[in-house]
Amino acid sequence: MKVKAIPTHHVSHIYMAYAKKLLAANPHYWSKYYNKIYHYYIYERVVDKDGITRTKEVFNYKLFRNIIEQYFERAKTAIVNGECLIVNCCGRICGKRVERDFRNAKQKQVNWGKSNKYKEYSEEKQKYIYTKLIYFTEDDWLRIGWFKPGIKNEVYYEFDPASRNSSGTSGFKYEFSKANEENPLLKYRYPFFAIKEYEKE
Repeated sequence: MKVKAIPTHHVSHIYMAYAKKLLAANPHYWSKYYNKIYHYYIYERVVDKDGITRTKEVFNYKLFRNIIEQYFERAKTAIVNGECLIVNCCGRICGKRVERDFRNAKQKQVNWGKSNKYKEYSEEKQKYIYTKLIYFTEDDWLRIGWFKPGIKNEVYYEFDPASRNSSGTSGFKYEFSKANEENPLLKYRYPFFAIKEYEKE
């Protein structure tokens, strides 16, 4: 069965949907199209104390986008520092500490970040090879988790934190990892999850 692709919604799409409702709720408002965004500027006409009718800007896309960016920036910082972001009717997002599984000795977990230091080009094989592999030995590992209690068909939904940007200076995953590298005790602020169906001797 062919599955229809789900369209990606950007901030501009969210704004236009919000602006449409705002205009419908306030018939005396009017808007202006700009930079390929409908209702970029929203205005109303007001009468000042001198009885002169003037145009007043009520809202605009730039302000809406700034509000969204500030909210996500603060939410990201809070999650990195061990707090939970509660999303109404959708659970919560926070860092989590998971017990590492060492039960299968044949499937050791490679730390590719550190192993890349031992990557060299082989003229004989005409490709890069690893001269040495570094494995994870810590008792736990960290990730950003979404807890979805009460959401129907929750397996079909996921939260994928942003990876490092092209300049390598920001990104949710990168900042989360960097903060925990700089402060090894930070991970103890996150909820801990032990391996299921596993008893230690």
